[in-house]
Amino acid sequence: MRAVKGAQTYATTSVDGTMSKPNQQAGHCRLTLRQLLLVLTSICIVPAYTAAQAQIDSPVQKKPPDQRLGINPWDMQSFLSDTPGYVDTNVGSIRIDLPWQQVQPRAGVFDWKALDSVVRTARANGMDVLITLRAISSWGTKVPANAKDLYKGASLPLDMTSWETFVSAMADRYKGGGVAYEIENEPNSKFWSGTMDDYLTLLKATFAAITRSDPRATVLSGALACHTAFAYPDSATTEKQNQSFDRWQNAILATHAFNTIGVHDYYFPDGAVNGWTFISYLDHVADLARAAGCAKCPIWITETGYVSRPQKAGTRTDAGSPQNQARWAAESFQQAFDHRVERVYWLFLKDHPNTGYFASMGLTDVHGTARPALSVISHWK
Repeated sequence: MRAVKGAQTYATTSVDGTMSKPNQQAGHCRLTLRQLLLVLTSICIVPAYTAAQAQIDSPVQKKPPDQRLGINPWDMQSFLSDTPGYVDTNVGSIRIDLPWQQVQPRAGVFDWKALDSVVRTARANGMDVLITLRAISSWGTKVPANAKDLYKGASLPLDMTSWETFVSAMADRYKGGGVAYEIENEPNSKFWSGTMDDYLTLLKATFAAITRSDPRATVLSGALACHTAFAYPDSATTEKQNQSFDRWQNAILATHAFNTIGVHDYYFPDGAVNGWTFISYLDHVADLARAAGCAKCPIWITETGYVSRPQKAGTRTDAGSPQNQARWAAESFQQAFDHRVERVYWLFLKDHPNTGYFASMGLTDVHGTARPALSVISHWK
């Protein structure tokens, strides 16, 4: 299919991965001398019209997607159901949350159709895909998946061989196809049900399985929760939380079971929250990486975003507005790229009303009405 929106066209694929083509009809005609003269006359007239109307009738040349910028559709269907919306952001990558259950609904059975469609559609529109691998399964993990919430509660696989077979098959399937991998999401939070040691076991096994199948694959460590959405009541609580973060981040870095460092950074570029600004937090992670011998590891910020309306966080109220959201986005992107971050992924295309503090971080509202931050991203230079 080709989905058409205004003067832009967007390449899409069906679930079976086939690309549709315009209908073509063969025809044959014979011109009389009078008809031929009319055609030649028309050819002489057309250039004058074209020159006069070019700027009105022709769309502005769209610049190529920016490979430094990405966005989070989260689930596969969100991207496939609104591909033109994601393409219009002009980002060069999407980040998809992928529970194990969605590709392997039961032992020994794989269903790649939906993921194949996401990868093909993204690539057809000039975007790479970052897959956040989630150990969430109704049959294969220590904590069975909640069928009503395939996002929280990941845990260690019951049989690591089964998990390794899954991720190895995925890496082999998309080798050289513009697909990168992130091993879990915020394992220091409710998104992970196991212990730190459980996560480190998963990290090491997954990295080894992916790179056996695709030695050149980009593999990210799981980004940790940065706790912007909370207001710590005192310095003792702040210090305790910072120590917990460092313990997790140092343990992850010590494994060297990644080749790119994943970071979530929602801190503000112009003021501290819980002792951190956007850049001081980023510098802190870079310092920990340097101490762990990972000074040359690329950093990808796989989640960032800012509220577009006033938003409470404990006793704190963040001064969100559409204008402030756009300003914070521009300042944080510039700071990130000035500090050699390779990629930055915005959180939402559209608002997500049931996500608490993060609900108004969309580049558009729930109806698709654009905010100024969308222009910041789509016109980034």
